Amino acid sequence: MIKRGKKKIISVILTAALVFTTVFGAGFAYAGSSVSGFTGTTYTHNSRFNDRILIHGVDVSTYQNGIDWNDAKAAGVDFAIIRIGFRGYGEAGRMQPDDWFVRNIEAAKAAGVMVGVYFFSQALNTFEARAEADYTLELLGDYELDLPIFMDYEFSPVSSGRFTSGTITKIQATANVRAFCEYIEANGHRAGLYANLNFLNKTVDGEALGREYPIWVAQYYKTCNYDYDYDYWQYSSGGSVNGIGGRADVNFLYLPKESKRVSDKSLADCEAFLTGASNYQYSAGMAFTPGVSVTHNGVSLTEGVDYNVRHVGNGSAGTAYAMIIGRGMYTDYKLVPFHIEPSRDLSGITIKKPKDRKYTGSVTKPSYITVTDASGRKLIENLDYTYTVANAVEVGQADLIVSFMGNLQGTKTVKYNIVKATQSITVTDARTSTNLSAGAYKLGASAKYADAKLTYSSGNPSVASVSSSGTVTPKAAGTTTLTISAAATSEYGTATKTIALTVVDDKKDEPTPMPEPEQPSKPDNPGDNTGGSDDDANAAKNARIKAGVERTKVVLLKAPEVSRKRIKLTWKKSNSGYRVDSYQIWRSTKKSSGYTKIFTSTSASHKYYVNTKGLEPGKTYWYKVRGMRRVDGKLVYTPFTKICVTTKK
Repeated sequence: MIKRGKKKIISVILTAALVFTTVFGAGFAYAGSSVSGFTGTTYTHNSRFNDRILIHGVDVSTYQNGIDWNDAKAAGVDFAIIRIGFRGYGEAGRMQPDDWFVRNIEAAKAAGVMVGVYFFSQALNTFEARAEADYTLELLGDYELDLPIFMDYEFSPVSSGRFTSGTITKIQATANVRAFCEYIEANGHRAGLYANLNFLNKTVDGEALGREYPIWVAQYYKTCNYDYDYDYWQYSSGGSVNGIGGRADVNFLYLPKESKRVSDKSLADCEAFLTGASNYQYSAGMAFTPGVSVTHNGVSLTEGVDYNVRHVGNGSAGTAYAMIIGRGMYTDYKLVPFHIEPSRDLSGITIKKPKDRKYTGSVTKPSYITVTDASGRKLIENLDYTYTVANAVEVGQADLIVSFMGNLQGTKTVKYNIVKATQSITVTDARTSTNLSAGAYKLGASAKYADAKLTYSSGNPSVASVSSSGTVTPKAAGTTTLTISAAATSEYGTATKTIALTVVDDKKDEPTPMPEPEQPSKPDNPGDNTGGSDDDANAAKNARIKAGVERTKVVLLKAPEVSRKRIKLTWKKSNSGYRVDSYQIWRSTKKSSGYTKIFTSTSASHKYYVNTKGLEPGKTYWYKVRGMRRVDGKLVYTPFTKICVTTKK
């Protein structure tokens, strides 16, 4: 490996002091909570960075090819860490350059973006780590860097890769990082380590390495939970950055307001002032780049020889900085602030009218709104604007008031509609069939919004009528349609509910069932043909059948299924009793009175009944069942059998 001279000292100059964080959006602010304009999410910064400046940046590789770096810079990207190359994760571990490195670094530097690089490592030993560092410096050539050269150390993305969990020890992995970083720094550049939170905690000694080199932590969360020293935080891989197609890795960088002094030629001690304006007004897509004049101990310094100038936060309203970075014999950096006023020009701002909201009786506010600028970029709530409403209770037009912040200042108001709420009707007894003998019953109708007046009508009052209070009175067999209407109010619309009702005339005798065959009775004296007439014999037989039926019992009356509004009954006829042709079911809320017939079967084989009408949760009901048989043209009944059932609450 070739040992290179320390000609790229600029990356040491700046990054020796780069232990920082930034607020993206309205210029720069101190650490705390801030909303990222690249994700729209609020992030909380560690209190150790309370006195530092928060800078926003990206890391890119060939996967984000074709970047418009001018657009990215105008969108708030102030630094970029660019992949320079990688080692394959196959067994051979062949090292290769990133195809887009040269185009990315040249375009980013031309756009005024601070740059650093990273190499994707799969080093298994210190020899491979130094080889990766040497290859990185070979690819870097004469490009000057503002930020460190990072070793991107992580496991292979496939289980068959050369570097997976457990492949090497923690001691070996830590030694590999040191070998890479020592080689880089021996050749005049600042080195650092990129790794995810778990890797730093378990695979390498992140605490020890952080005392020697800048640490770049990857943790996709709203806070960074790394306990030891770090300087960069990659907080999302799903950023949306103008100028970069698709998803982008986005990062925070935490910068001290004053540089550490690493030499007697430190620019921390220089005198610097702006040669251009110190106040500007925000203009979308524009980055302001005022010039500077720099002297050190009375000596006038030259840009490009003694220092370079980078501008950070210069595309957003708030405090921006001209960052003077030492080069040549000069070290460290100096920040010269300037101010960008928010724009009051809201002519290009579009607020999409919210969808109609329904009346609720209280303030009705849209859960989200859509606001775009003149370029069509969607603005972010709590970063670019907040909103409230007025006149937003009653039906009619309400005011959506958008107050702008950050890059813009002022308010805009648009109208949206509060429309009548949708009314609905609930009926507790919406039976579709009833018996004449069941008598009148109440529908129990109510409107969702109780102040609506209900009206009732029957399509065929001769079958069943309905009163103004919702009481239905069956009158004759047939069908009718019951209609319940809720009148409109100033806050609610109309509602209608219809019930198709069939009335059954159960007061008529049931159809006469076919009699079972009977064996003719034998005379008392077979040899005597002078006995009584056939009519007398039939009368005697019928009397015996009637008496037998009246002694027959309905047994095993049960309720095997009971819910809040449903009861199923089952029963059997005693084996020793006489035949019956059908059954009747009666119901009451009292044990000894008030029974109403609710069902008559049409055959003796029908031995169950499901009651779903007129039941209330948690209420007790009495049922009684009896069998029927027609004897000599008249109905004969078995005794009743009763059961008590309580519906579930």
